Amino acid sequence: MIELIGFEESDRNEFTELAIQSFVEDKELYGDYPPLIDIEHRSLRFIDQGNTFKILKDGKMIGGTIIFSDNKGHYTLGAIFIHPSYQKILREKRSAGRFPAGRFLWYRWFHLHPICGILLRNAEEPM
Repeated sequence: MIELIGFEESDRNEFTELAIQSFVEDKELYGDYPPLIDIEHRSLRFIDQGNTFKILKDGKMIGGTIIFSDNKGHYTLGAIFIHPSYQKILREKRSAGRFPAGRFLWYRWFHLHPICGILLRNAEEPM
């Protein structure tokens, strides 16, 4: 089961390392990490400025997200990440036909499948 649970201060180190690991491939492909990651200080920007959640699978943290509010009922997805080992599992399930074909919403650092809500990162073309 996948759960979205509120971030706690005690999660900071694991959350940060998970975010960094999630974007290593981006660093290799594009030469830099996304703005979320301050690699020099091994920290995350914006983590205390938004609504921060950890993504759990069967109780284990596999990713996270930061959502910003303008305090007028509008929310912006600031960051989302999934550990690379889980990205691979999701890609394999998609390739095996486990998820229906659909249109993807593209964003610079991630891709969302609108039907199943699955994160697929760094796809060269829509799957």
